[in-house]
Amino acid sequence: MAGIPHRLNDSILGLYLSELGSSKSQIGSAWMFASLSEVPIFAVSVFLFRKYHPVFLITIATILYTIRWGAYGYIQDPTIISVLQVSQGVTFALFFVASMEYIS
Repeated sequence: MAGIPHRLNDSILGLYLSELGSSKSQIGSAWMFASLSEVPIFAVSVFLFRKYHPVFLITIATILYTIRWGAYGYIQDPTIISVLQVSQGVTFALFFVASMEYIS
């Protein structure tokens, strides 16, 4: 269930930003912010697993997903939403690596 917001992000973010009046370059920037924000989490994930159990990290990622998508529902400024894409790294990347660690 917690992975559903990520699929929504992939499917409708561009449409949502477009509806709010974003330019194509602003939509591209939002995707860039999301992609670049994942790299540090992937890089430090090995250290996170030394300190925290994967279920704890999955829970944190799920809570942050909830906050992030709640903010998207209330904020109508495409610039702020584009910048909020930086939280993609903490939500998706953390959820992904913690899920993989838990499964393995």
